[in-house]
Amino acid sequence: MLYYRRKILLALIEAFGGHLTAKQLQKYLFLFTRKQEEKAFDFIPYYYGCFSFQANQDIMTLAKLGYLSIIKSENGRRIQICQPNNYLMMLDMFEQQAIKEIKEKYPANRVEIDVKQDIESYIKELNLEIEIETNNNYVIKISDEEKAHKLLNKLVVNGINIDKFEIKKPTLNDIFIEKVGEC
Repeated sequence: MLYYRRKILLALIEAFGGHLTAKQLQKYLFLFTRKQEEKAFDFIPYYYGCFSFQANQDIMTLAKLGYLSIIKSENGRRIQICQPNNYLMMLDMFEQQAIKEIKEKYPANRVEIDVKQDIESYIKELNLEIEIETNNNYVIKISDEEKAHKLLNKLVVNGINIDKFEIKKPTLNDIFIEKVGEC
């Protein structure tokens, strides 16, 4: 039998592909608990944003019980599910929805383009904002992916040689800072 808090951890990890770094898990869990009326986990300020001793203890227990494996590397700890089981369905509907919202809420907000020539006029024509530009490598803010695709089509139609075109979602750190603010 699993405690409800542990089901939350398993569902959250499973929702993000069955594995997260320890830092990612703590941050996603923090965002999840902000959606709960009665918080399942308590957090304290920590070097990387927030930390829950309860979650850490539950992760260790789940690893001992064989539900999770903890893989240590030079980049930190990666937590991986050993027994996939559709844990999301074990949560109540509110918590299921909260996890789905966290996963889907943050759409792509940037496009990175690497080209051989200046494309600033094409970017401005679509009312897009250049965030960074170095040697014809552009990072552009977008409000939706459709604008990025319009820009791509315009560049292709005009014969611009594109070495890289990548639509990027915000990083977990971007999301975390947006939600809780910078220290």
